[in-house]
Amino acid sequence: QVKFYELDEILEHPRNTKPLFVILDALEDPQNIGAIIRTAEAVAADAVIVPKDQGAPINATVNKTSAGALSHMRMCRVNNINRTIELMKEKGVRVFGADMEGVKNYIDVDFTGPCAIVIGSEAKGIRQLVKKNCDELVRIPIAGCVESLNASVSAAVVLYEALRQRLTAGS
Repeated sequence: QVKFYELDEILEHPRNTKPLFVILDALEDPQNIGAIIRTAEAVAADAVIVPKDQGAPINATVNKTSAGALSHMRMCRVNNINRTIELMKEKGVRVFGADMEGVKNYIDVDFTGPCAIVIGSEAKGIRQLVKKNCDELVRIPIAGCVESLNASVSAAVVLYEALRQRLTAGS
């Protein structure tokens, strides 16, 4: 049984002095969700936030793919991703959407402060209103013939850049 934390709880009592959150915007593949939870735990993210009524449920497949990370990661289920983003911004959390339409390259963004990284669904990416509510959209450059990376790979790339910056900055 997965314990879900309230949004207030993860915002008021983060694991890190400069919290790092992961927001999953309606991901459909439980294996992607599990892989992202594993990566989030590996970089010591504060919590993974998922919508209650959209996307795949947090189930046995998610747990198996997370390779045990689900039991360590604080999970938060919310009614409304957009309202969640608004509340996070009110608490001083900058919200970055990983998106192909991002103007800035992800390595040119400062992830050292309190921040959240939004990962969109496999087929459609981040929903339009969620994109609008992000402080900034960041892209991962693609040099080959493929149009995009898998959602869990995109999350790993951006989360490890956040970790690299934080380790370099000593936070």
